[in-house]
Formats: sequence, structure tokens, C-alpha cells
Amino acid sequence: MTRRRPYLLIAACALAIVPAARAAEAPRPPAAEAYAAFCMAVAAVERDHFPKAVEWFKEALKTDPASADCHVWLGTVYSEKMRKPRTGRRHYEKALTLAPGNFRARYGIAKQLLRDGHHEDAVKEIESAVEALEPDTDTDLVAKAYTDLAAAAELNGEPDKAVEYLTKAAEKASNRVYILFRLANLHLTTGNREKAIEVLVEIKRLVPGYPKIHRQLCDLYKAAGKWSEALDELLAYMKHRRGPGERMALLDEAAGLAKRAGRDEIARGLEERVLDALTRRYPPDRATPKMCRNIGTRLERAGRLAEAAPYLEKTVADTENPNRQLTLRERLAMIYERLGQTDRAAGHLRACIEAVKPKDSVRYRTELCAVLEAARRYDEAEAALREILALPDARVTGLAELGLFFRRRGKTDQAAENLKKAIEIAEDKKGIRYRVQLSLTYAEAGREAEAEAVLVEARKLFPDNASVNNALGWHYAERGVHLDRALELVRKAVEAQPANPYYLDSLGWVYFKQGRKEAALTELQRAAKLCRDAIIWDHLGDVYHALGKDDEAKEHWLRSLEFDPGLKRVRDKVDKLGKPK
Repeated sequence: MTRRRPYLLIAACALAIVPAARAAEAPRPPAAEAYAAFCMAVAAVERDHFPKAVEWFKEALKTDPASADCHVWLGTVYSEKMRKPRTGRRHYEKALTLAPGNFRARYGIAKQLLRDGHHEDAVKEIESAVEALEPDTDTDLVAKAYTDLAAAAELNGEPDKAVEYLTKAAEKASNRVYILFRLANLHLTTGNREKAIEVLVEIKRLVPGYPKIHRQLCDLYKAAGKWSEALDELLAYMKHRRGPGERMALLDEAAGLAKRAGRDEIARGLEERVLDALTRRYPPDRATPKMCRNIGTRLERAGRLAEAAPYLEKTVADTENPNRQLTLRERLAMIYERLGQTDRAAGHLRACIEAVKPKDSVRYRTELCAVLEAARRYDEAEAALREILALPDARVTGLAELGLFFRRRGKTDQAAENLKKAIEIAEDKKGIRYRVQLSLTYAEAGREAEAEAVLVEARKLFPDNASVNNALGWHYAERGVHLDRALELVRKAVEAQPANPYYLDSLGWVYFKQGRKEAALTELQRAAKLCRDAIIWDHLGDVYHALGKDDEAKEHWLRSLEFDPGLKRVRDKVDKLGKPK
């Protein structure tokens, strides 16, 4: 007894230091008489002394020849450590004769079969072992067996079987996160994005402290076109306590996702945060020309015009491409006009005029007139238009623009005079447009007979022109006369251009004047989907009001005022209606 105590002590210590995962897999010990030898064998395995371990296991078997677990250990040592698969197989089979439900023995045989390429036989071994599991079998070992089968199936080019085995492994494993990761990647490999998402969502539930799951889910949702879900995952990724934080690139990505998802309020908030970060980090004097253009454009889109202007100014100064410089100057002019800085706006437009050939300057001169007119500098605006008259091949445009300028000023006779001159010398296509404008000029001045006469004459000259037919039909509808004729004319215009929102508006308005409210609503709704126009939304409000739907009427009139705050008649209707219910 004295000689055996040190060995028992060594065996006990060896077992104590076995890692928890390995200890969980340890088989039941053999009979008490063989216990010491068994413990020494296990300790030898842990120290990689495999021949010595074999000696001790055989010593234990001399005392307890019915120990299936000793044979399992011997099978494992011979097969996996000493590269003697045949000897190992004999011990596994002996273990199964002693204990048919021993999973470790069948798993050992299955691993040998997998190594030899006998995949189907290995599957049978595992499945039969699972069916006859002993109550205390380690389920993690079962999961490991299924993952081995899955790996073999992948190598054999059978991804569907691999998915099946990994799914079973996940059901058995006590900690299945790693297996689920493998399963998600396998789903992605086979192109089953929806299944991959399901698995990753389950991983997120199991491991909420792992931020990269949010990133991966975001990318998958993006690939599937699920923008709202992708946005939620990206925001969670940034906000996670172990996540990357609100990096500018991620905020930018999130803003784009919010726009695609139609979550406009979130998109605006994210865009504002991106712009705040950009302007802090890259003021105009530190940003490159390309960055200035990008930041200036984004600020302009966000309505932060005063901040956008310095960036675009620097871009203009650093741009050598003449066409790009013209485009930027034109944009700056519009920005300065909206900011009420008329001189700066005019300065950029005059720079555009000087930079192009005279015949190409008409567009910029017309815009210059609009800027000056908006500032009530009417003499300068008129002078800018009169300069067009002296340009080669621009007299028609100059006369027409002067006519429209005088029309906006309420000077009907001067407007009509210039438009008539433009009509006399214009080609047919432009002449048609100017005739319609002349008719509107007379109508706005209350000269109804002259307005109708212009359109009737235009229709004689151009009977199939959609613009003329629509204008004459609209003229009749506005005055509530010849409504059947108006319907015929407008329908002809719509047949020629069925997607023209203004022609659809005219058709809806004719129906409304005829008392056909539901038909009017249908056509006006079609028009509103195609165009953000104040008049169309005003007409929709009128139809809803006539149908007794005052809340909807109020909503559409207010939207009309958003498009054009200067529509006094719409403001009067809103005030008269009062607050919505």
C-alpha cells in the first residue's frame, strides 16, 4: 500500500488539472479495483505520454475487462494520438459490444470513416448513436460529431446536408454561438440570405454584447433592399457600448439608408450631424477643392445656404474647367438670390455672361433679369433683357422675355406688343408657346374675348397641338363655358401626352366644373403624383371641400401654400375654413 499511494496522489492531481471542457467529456470510471490504474492512464494522456497511458489502461482492463470506457480511451489514443486506426477501431468495437449506447465509441468509429472518405457510413454511425443516447451523454460531444459531418459534407460539395448537420449541432450544443456563425456563413455561401439573417438575429439574441453582428445584419439587409431594417442595425452598431461610435462615414451611410427607407426626419437629423462634423473638421480654407464642392453641395441641399456659399466660392476660385465654373457660378447666383444678396448674385451671372459667346449668354441674361426683378430693380432687369435684342439669333427670345416681364408687371399692352412681335418672327414651335402666353396675358387682364381669339386662331393653325388644345380647354373650364367642348379639347391633349400632369389637371378641372367630383378627384390625384405644383393641390382642396371633406381640403390647400406662399386666394380659403377637426 505504501508504494501505491504516490501514484494515486499523482493520478488525483492530474485529474484535478484537466480543463473543464475535457473533464466534462471524461467517461465514467471503471470498477473501483481498476480506478487507480485508470486515473494514472488519464494523467498520462494529459501529459502526452501515450505509450504509458496504453499500459495503464490495459492494467485497468486486467482488473475490470468489462470497462467499455477503458476501450473508448484506448480507441481514441490509438486512432488519434498514435496513428494506429485499426487497433483503435478494434477497441471502439469492443466498447460497443460492452455498451451499445456508448456515443464516444460510435463517434470514434465515425471519425475514422470520415477520414477514409466513407461519409454515408459515418452518418449512419452518428445517427444510430443519437437514437440510442445514454442519459448522461455529453450533448456537446454530439454537437461536435454533427459539426464534423457538416465539414465533410462541405468538402463533398453537399452544402444542403452541411446546413442540416449544423442545424442539428446547434440544437445539441450548450454554447451554440460558434456553430450558428458557421451556419450563417454557410447560408450565405449557398445564397440563402433570408436564412442567414434569421440565424444572425438568433446570435444577436444570444450574444447582445457583440456589436459586429449589427454590422453584418446591416449589410445583409442592404443587400436584400430592406433599408429600414438596415438602418436600425447600423444605428445599433454605432450606439453599442463596444461599437465604433458615430464615425462620419457611418453617419453618412445611415443618412443614405434613412432616405431610402423614407424615414425623412431621421435622415435630416443624421445629415445635419454629418454636416456639422464636416464643417468643424474642414472649414473652407482647409478643405480641398473637391471637398469644398462636396460639402457646399450638401449644405445647399440641406438648406444651409449661408454656410454653403463660402465652400462653393472656393470651388469656383480653384476650378480650371470653364464649363464647371459656369455651373458653379450659376448655382451661387441662385443661392445669393435666396439669401437676398442681389449684388453678389448679379456679379456671378455677369461673370457667366462675360465668359461665354454672345449667343450663349441669353440664358444668363434672363436669369440676371429674374434676380434683379425679384429685388424690385425693374429698370436694371429690363435693361438686361433689352441687351438680348442686340445679340445674334436671339431677338425672338428677347422679345418674348420682355413680353413676359411686362406681363408680370401688369403692363398688358407692352407685354402683348412684344409677344406679338416674337410670334411674327418665331418658328412654329416657339410661336405656339408665345401664342399661349399672349392668351394668358389677355386673360389675366380680364380681356377674355381677346384671350379666346388668340387660342382659336392658334388652333386653326395647329389643330393637333396638345398645348393649344389644353390651353383652350382650360380657358373654357376656368370660365365655366362650353364645358363639353372643353372636355373634348383637353381629352385630345391628354391622349397626346397621357403623363403630362398639367393636362391631367385641366381634365380634372373640367370634370369638376361639370359637377363630376369623383372623376375630377381621380384625375387630379394622378396629376399630383406626377408634379409638386401649387395649382394642382389647390384644385384638389377645392374638390375635397365640395365633397364635404374639409380636413382633406385644408391639408391640400396648406400644401399648395408650401409650394407657392404667394397664392392669396388659397390663403383666403384656408382662413375661411378655419382649423381642421
